[in-house]
Amino acid sequence: MKLKEISEEFDQIRFPGGTSKEGDHFCCAITYKYVPETKKVMFLVVPYNSEAHKTQRNHVVDTSKNENESPEETLIRESFEETGLVPKIFKEMHYIRKTGPNRSKPGELHTKMYFLVEEAEGKLLEFSGHNPIDPETAAPIWMEYKELYARLFPGHIKALDAAVKILRMDKHCCMAFGY
Repeated sequence: MKLKEISEEFDQIRFPGGTSKEGDHFCCAITYKYVPETKKVMFLVVPYNSEAHKTQRNHVVDTSKNENESPEETLIRESFEETGLVPKIFKEMHYIRKTGPNRSKPGELHTKMYFLVEEAEGKLLEFSGHNPIDPETAAPIWMEYKELYARLFPGHIKALDAAVKILRMDKHCCMAFGY
């Protein structure tokens, strides 16, 4: 699916991710692939409707959230629900971890964790409109770095920058970002 084919109700582009059942952590999957034919790095993102929480109040999301999920379990679940892919090789990008107040539990902390996904298994989801599991997202799409950087949700730019910093050290990916 190309970006211009996405419905106007999806007003943002974000990396796949979500929150644990207790709300103590958010995990974000930064999945990438290097395309040798074009010498470009593509990132997997999802169109996002920032107003869905207002318009979908009565929609019951059929989620597989479990009590006391580890961050890795949340990463795998959220990635699968939003993209159809299960991260197999990934690493946390510690230096962009953020901690702030937990909206679900006042007085407790909520930690945002970002993972660089080097390898994933599964079949990329394909559908029109809203994701049947998570109505705030649409089908995942691959975007090239330059286009993504111009369109990505501002809250995920630091994560993209951190991922690119890591990928610049990769012998295949380094040239995709220029100097």
